[in-house]
Amino acid sequence: MANEKNPLVESIGSSIFWILVTVLSAGGLLYMLIWSLQNDSLKGVILSMIFLMFIVMGLVLSKFKVFSAGTWGQNCLSVTIGFIIWLFVAGQQKTVAAFSLFSVSQNALYATIVGTIPQSLNFVMNTLVIPVAEEMFWLFGITFVVLSIVRQMSKKYDFLENIWIQIAIVSAISGITFATFHVGKASLSFVIAAVIFRTTLAVLILGDGYEDIIPYITVGWAFGLGAHIGNNWGVFGWSNGLAVLSSSFWTFGWIVYLFMILIGLTAVGQIGMLVKKAFENM
Repeated sequence: MANEKNPLVESIGSSIFWILVTVLSAGGLLYMLIWSLQNDSLKGVILSMIFLMFIVMGLVLSKFKVFSAGTWGQNCLSVTIGFIIWLFVAGQQKTVAAFSLFSVSQNALYATIVGTIPQSLNFVMNTLVIPVAEEMFWLFGITFVVLSIVRQMSKKYDFLENIWIQIAIVSAISGITFATFHVGKASLSFVIAAVIFRTTLAVLILGDGYEDIIPYITVGWAFGLGAHIGNNWGVFGWSNGLAVLSSSFWTFGWIVYLFMILIGLTAVGQIGMLVKKAFENM
């Protein structure tokens, strides 16, 4: 009996990453909501409510499967890899035009209140808080709903059983809706960039999940979150972001630094385990 595994404990262990990021994102949005109420910012109140709704809708539409999406270690490694890659891509887009196709700009709706809020709050909201809310909706909510509908339709149309056709449909729908929400109108260049961005994430996450296209590592769902955070941080500027966190260290900076250190150390540990396993299998 003592050696039996507790299903509840295992479930909590595999969920802790998403529980933490969801709580932090919701907490940040509630903070912006309170700040907006205190400063008579109607737009801030509305946007806070919209992004809080995204979190709730993402959880509900995915039937709360987000909380079983990978272990703590897998998610830490995935979010770190996604973050590093897109931090570089977004940071280089001004000098390397090709990178702009793989990077997305700031949400146009959120941009309407940027000039009215403190820079530190702007950085945390745009770089850390909002990406979680958006990915809850687009990475989980939209993806799970579209896949469910397509697989239901595949009973009638056999070609829809192909996983790559499913990925193409998910990418098109999530990319177009993502772009439309961000710009509020049909901007062809941004729609193309958004579709490429979301297609890349879908191919890497779903493609690796079903076809194991990336050897040795699991490109988990957290990769998409890391890519979105890295993208927004890269656009803002890596050094600028660190400067903001340092200047606001005793208010919220220490929380971000602590989270980054914890995730980073876990990711390094995961890499060590994967390297060891690879050598053992040689």
